[in-house]
Amino acid sequence: MDELEKRSEDPAKFYPYFSRVLRDKNAVTLVLLPPSEVAEEVYSYNSYAHGMIVFFCESSYREVADIDAKPAGIKPIFHLELDVLAETDGWTFVQHRLAHATFSGASYPGIDEEVIRKFMQARIHGRGNTTIRELQLTCENVFEAALSSSVSHVTYADFTQYYTEKACLS
Repeated sequence: MDELEKRSEDPAKFYPYFSRVLRDKNAVTLVLLPPSEVAEEVYSYNSYAHGMIVFFCESSYREVADIDAKPAGIKPIFHLELDVLAETDGWTFVQHRLAHATFSGASYPGIDEEVIRKFMQARIHGRGNTTIRELQLTCENVFEAALSSSVSHVTYADFTQYYTEKACLS
């Protein structure tokens, strides 16, 4: 740990050393990065990738998704493309998140399946699609607003309010 700590401020020294430690322990680390908007950021992280370390980042930007991993010295970059969400995926997501929150001891407002289905229909019809990132951010904001207002049940109006406020602030 002391050796890792000494290298923690310099990724070029930290990641190779950490990779050797992981190899000795027969372990792998998956580093979840924040969403990336620029290809240069992905190239930077790629330069730190070593044997037992895998970086994972999400992007909905075409220039990041189209990165060519062929330049000299660059390690392989694998692209995974996820399909857009269907109307029923919203309820699956919300049920899972609420079950996890309940298991963790947290208390969140309730929501009916019809509310999230109506939201998903509106987003898919309005935009042609919606993503898991958009669903996650929207639900997070809507539920946090409901919690701070001491609302016991989330309604479709809460979703429309969120988008109304977001549109006015952007």
